[in-house]
Amino acid sequence: MALRREQDAAATGDRVVVGAPGDDFNGFDAGAVATYVRDDHGSWAYLGEEYGNDAGEHYGNGVAVDDDLTLVGAPDALASTSVPAG
Repeated sequence: MALRREQDAAATGDRVVVGAPGDDFNGFDAGAVATYVRDDHGSWAYLGEEYGNDAGEHYGNGVAVDDDLTLVGAPDALASTSVPAG
């Protein structure tokens, strides 16, 4: 749950998405994105993470969120990949 080298964040309503393109979980600079949601009491809870597939993708370089849609940039990915919103 601890992202490395966070760079970007986006929020809408009760959801925040944080991009960390320098995260190394799946290889050097593969990147990651974490999602947090606010509960009925106003506390923020960790929902989960998604990781770049390969080293050097920089997944999470840019993030945008709108209702149930999350867009994640991975400027150095080799192919297009879509991941369902969590």
